[in-house]
Amino acid sequence: MSLRTMTTPKTPSYATEKILFRTRSEFLTDQRVIVDGEIYPLTVIKRARVVRLFYFWPIQLLRLLALALAVGLILDIAGLVALHLPVTSVIAGGVLVLLLAGFVYVAPDIVPMYALQLDVPRGKVRFLYSSDAEHLHSIVRKLEQAMAQRATG
Repeated sequence: MSLRTMTTPKTPSYATEKILFRTRSEFLTDQRVIVDGEIYPLTVIKRARVVRLFYFWPIQLLRLLALALAVGLILDIAGLVALHLPVTSVIAGGVLVLLLAGFVYVAPDIVPMYALQLDVPRGKVRFLYSSDAEHLHSIVRKLEQAMAQRATG
């Protein structure tokens, strides 16, 4: 075989991919998204967005309840409102408020409240669960830029 008949191998498309985000089970590049072993080329992704998870609003309601209980107890202790609660109820209520407030104000940092959702031909795919919505929005912006670049191409 002479040097003239040898051809240079073509660089595979995945070799030029730019990694946008990577975890153990998710891999986002400027050409595709891989979630739990499923590959979604950017050309089939209709939309990427951040969604609130179903327990977002119940936790917000618990926060409001804790705040209302705390305000009521403080006003009762200060004598501005007469709730006519026995001392043991006030102490128990104070402990309850502290426990409830501790849970509902710490829970969003522990429990993911948002997810990144892709709309693909087979339906919706949710992944990258997080409490940091701004971080997820930055990933969506990167995906949207990559999808726009692929479309103009």
